[in-house]
Amino acid sequence: MKKILYTATDANGKEVSSFIDTKSNKEAIDLLSEKGFSNIRFQDDVVTAVSRTDLDNLSDSELKRIAKFETSIRTRPSFLTFILEVFRVNKLLVVGGLCLFLWGILDSRKYLAESQTGTL
Repeated sequence: MKKILYTATDANGKEVSSFIDTKSNKEAIDLLSEKGFSNIRFQDDVVTAVSRTDLDNLSDSELKRIAKFETSIRTRPSFLTFILEVFRVNKLLVVGGLCLFLWGILDSRKYLAESQTGTL
């Protein structure tokens, strides 16, 4: 079976993206409809989908996060979309990296000022 990326509307009207294990598109539609989803759109097709062993053993929340990222990249493909999605997923790492970068710049200015005055 292959994991198919889909986007659908749940019973509460919220748009959801995730993956479903299926043998055919019809089976996927039937399974998702039974779960109460509507407006089902597939980003992959059973015929063209690549076997996604990288998604095995992931929690449902991790699958949804990856699906949201991949759906965003596929529906609005651009470098800016990629950068924004990477930032959205890795906010803490990006902010931490920027803080270290700024600290390095400020510290180097202090070091340069001290070396020019000879107070090292």
